[in-house]
Amino acid sequence: MFKKFIPILIIFIFLSNTSIASTQDVENFVDKVADRIIKIVTNKNSSEKTKSSQILKMINDEFDVKWMSRFTLGRSYRKLSDSQQESYIDLYTQYLCNNYSPILMKYSDESYKISKVMKTGSKDYDVDVSILRKGGAPAIALRYHVKEVSPDSYKAVDMVVEGISTILSQRSEFSYIVQEKGIDGLLEDLRGGKVKKQHNID
Repeated sequence: MFKKFIPILIIFIFLSNTSIASTQDVENFVDKVADRIIKIVTNKNSSEKTKSSQILKMINDEFDVKWMSRFTLGRSYRKLSDSQQESYIDLYTQYLCNNYSPILMKYSDESYKISKVMKTGSKDYDVDVSILRKGGAPAIALRYHVKEVSPDSYKAVDMVVEGISTILSQRSEFSYIVQEKGIDGLLEDLRGGKVKKQHNID
């Protein structure tokens, strides 16, 4: 009986160590993203336009924008032609940048800490981050949803700000616009910057 127990114990130890390694990798990923943001927004030689462009590139690099764009549009995504899909993803990415930029700019004169990394699925993680603000202002609570897209490679798929999920809010808003104006109406509203932002951080 003791001999049978040893392989089970070894497997348990291996799985435990794998989980610890995975959560550490995810924490390192979020640290990398935060460090990249800080370098962008604290560069005094960069204009706001340049910073916005760099944040847009960061979002393309570090977020799974294609998956997010499909999720936010739901079943309507399948109704888009190839050219509409390409146009929609580009418009959605810019919209995402416009939503996230005001939040990410809060890193400019603040510090942050990662308080918790939780494995929520076989390839899914939640990472709690607090942006610690100066002057007695309340900390901004963020939660990144992170997916393992390939072995040891991660992408963020959502940013939850003060308990509000970006992609769930967007999905609700986009669904309403599609019902009222159709898909072409949504694309036109995105193109004209008429779709409201989800987060307004003071």
